[in-house]
Amino acid sequence: RLEDAARPKPPEQEPGTAHYHTPKKTYKPIFRASIFPARRLETEADVNAYVEQMRKQLLAYMKGSDGIELK
Repeated sequence: RLEDAARPKPPEQEPGTAHYHTPKKTYKPIFRASIFPARRLETEADVNAYVEQMRKQLLAYMKGSDGIELK
C-alpha cells in the first residue's frame, strides 16, 4: 500500500479525448455500374450466374482494404 501511495498518479485526461490514435480505415470507391452491368436474365441459372459473378468481383475488391463503398 505504501508503494502504491508513493507512486505518482498519471495525469487525468479530459473527457472526450482519445489516448491512442485510431488508424484510418481505407475504403475503395466503386461505381455500381462497373459491378452490376445491365443484362437480361431469363432463367434461374442466369440469375445465379450473375449473382455469383458479382460476389466474386466484390470479394476481389475487398482484398487489401477495410471495405468498399458503392457509389
